[in-house]
Amino acid sequence: MTAKATNPLTLSRRRLLASAAAVGTVGMMGGLSGAAFAQSAGRSAGRPLPAQGEFIVKNAYLITMDPQLGEIANGDIHVRNGAIVAVGRNLSAPGARVVKGDTMIACPGFIETHWHMWGAVARNMSGHTQDSGYYYVSRLLGQFFTPEDNARGVRLALAEGVNSGITTFNNWSHNLLAPEYADAELAVHREVGARARFSYGYSRKTAPNSTLPLKDVERVQKQYFPGGTISSDGMLTLGIASRGPENNSLEICQEEWKFARDRKIAITTHMGTDAERVKKRQGIQTLAKAGLL
Repeated sequence: MTAKATNPLTLSRRRLLASAAAVGTVGMMGGLSGAAFAQSAGRSAGRPLPAQGEFIVKNAYLITMDPQLGEIANGDIHVRNGAIVAVGRNLSAPGARVVKGDTMIACPGFIETHWHMWGAVARNMSGHTQDSGYYYVSRLLGQFFTPEDNARGVRLALAEGVNSGITTFNNWSHNLLAPEYADAELAVHREVGARARFSYGYSRKTAPNSTLPLKDVERVQKQYFPGGTISSDGMLTLGIASRGPENNSLEICQEEWKFARDRKIAITTHMGTDAERVKKRQGIQTLAKAGLL
């Protein structure tokens, strides 16, 4: 849910994240059938999040994205234990906490598909020239980051995202200097509880034309995603963040793709990194010819 008006509830950052995880991460109202939509959303973080409870958003302008429901002025959203159970006008929910939605717009949560979340703590540090811009600064600072620095970046990015109406994240993590960096970022995801994909990438220590640290990807899968690629609470999934054919050889891509496909791990990559690489490498065509799309 996104809003321009002031919410009458006073929320700490942690309560805000917990509430957003309860509402937004069920996918909001996409694909509603009739006036109800339910989905389980358990928790298994090291430190349990506050109870999700029950509340009702009253008198908001609802953009449901459902062809049968359409847009509903002065609409209500009833939420119980992290699931939307009813959508419509003048809903009754005795005992539920009331959140006033007057002058607010409620819509399905936005999906962020590619975010280097670790770098959020370094925002405002880059300039506007080639030798002071994002690429230069991130490569320079990244090598000095500690696991806790990465974790702080992920935590800040998640808070910013939820505050902007984003409820699903793809953490395209490409500053994993050692296994403990992945552990630190995953710990934050489990603590916050927002729906996300952790895409295990490379780092400044990954040699040119070499694969991602696939052995540690395998370790992460066994430790955090036993038996598959989805966490036990269903809120976190595993992916890989490949440098792709514009930055690596086709043979490296084939090895990474095979590794991921054998384990049913989602694949995401950089593409269109600059005009010269696009012209020379023809990344999408290369993937297509190799059967990697």
